[in-house]
Amino acid sequence: MLNDLFTLNHQNIFIPATYQWMTRTLLRFSSVIENVGTDVFKPLEDPDNWEWHACHMHYHSMKVFSRYEVVDTDKRLVSVGLKASFCLEDNICRSGSTPKFRCSNVIDSKGTQGKIGHSFCLKTAKNVFRLR
Repeated sequence: MLNDLFTLNHQNIFIPATYQWMTRTLLRFSSVIENVGTDVFKPLEDPDNWEWHACHMHYHSMKVFSRYEVVDTDKRLVSVGLKASFCLEDNICRSGSTPKFRCSNVIDSKGTQGKIGHSFCLKTAKNVFRLR
């Protein structure tokens, strides 16, 4: 875990204000991404140009796939995290859609959803934060 924390810090994925705190809490949460378009979703980068991340032991096809913001109860921005893409796959299909892709260079079939991670809320003794 310490290696993961070092890696996150080393990759500079947080806004500068995050680094001034002596400690931080890593949030783990769920996301559902749905392809509501008319065709298959593919990263812009050719698979030959995907970036290898040795700490994760896999390639990332997009530097920023999604952005997550932590805000306080007054809706002030507290921190930002970015999700690089790796293995988005078809997990859930709407009626009439068929899953086609599992961890490949093509990501989401039209009419399908990919699910990532877990769902958590950060609550401290003094503050309540929300993820948006």
